[in-house]
Amino acid sequence: MCSFRMIVTTACCIFMMGCEKRQIEPCPQAGRDFLERSVRAYFDRFKPNQGGNFVQIFHDEEYNPSTKGWIVSVDSPGKEYFALVSCAGSVELSVRELGGVAPKKSL
Repeated sequence: MCSFRMIVTTACCIFMMGCEKRQIEPCPQAGRDFLERSVRAYFDRFKPNQGGNFVQIFHDEEYNPSTKGWIVSVDSPGKEYFALVSCAGSVELSVRELGGVAPKKSL
């Protein structure tokens, strides 16, 4: 049975892949610093009231080789998200369901 998280990840990654015209290389080795930079830059640019400095990025990242993207739990003041990060560094946010499994401890 598919989890809500898996369905959201797949749907958003398909959407993100359609937005990028260039061929994206896999990035399973990208690591935490890549995710941190991408997510914080997204918040600084598109959600300045919630700013990248106030974002809490959790240690629950997962790489999906079929979509060439990462998913990680992110909290900002008053909101909880799943951040879907492509290997090109683009970010899509999906609101995390309340009452779900708590993410692992953040940085």
